[in-house]
Amino acid sequence: MNYSTFVKSIDTNKNITNSIKEHYGIVASPALIESYSTLLSSQRFAIDPVVLELRENTSSISNRYEYTLDDGAVVSITEETQNLLNQILINNTKAITFMNESKDNFFSVIQETIKE
Repeated sequence: MNYSTFVKSIDTNKNITNSIKEHYGIVASPALIESYSTLLSSQRFAIDPVVLELRENTSSISNRYEYTLDDGAVVSITEETQNLLNQILINNTKAITFMNESKDNFFSVIQETIKE
């Protein structure tokens, strides 16, 4: 690991630690920091406020969230859609897992969500 990579990983871990404390009021363990770091680098769909905060402004399109799904598809949704999904899917890990499988699954859940 070179120096700039090392410094970047320290900054990332500090941001993760601060965000976890802000959103959940807990001190993050090294294992929790590593888990979040892995999730952030995977670009998987998530509704976790820590992940969303740290991913802000990383999309190539402004005011959108981009995700890479298990089938390799890259999808992009608006901030408004993300906020709606955050509210509806808060305790629905099965739906989140289903959405991460493929583009078709991802957008079928969004279509069903918008109907409601």
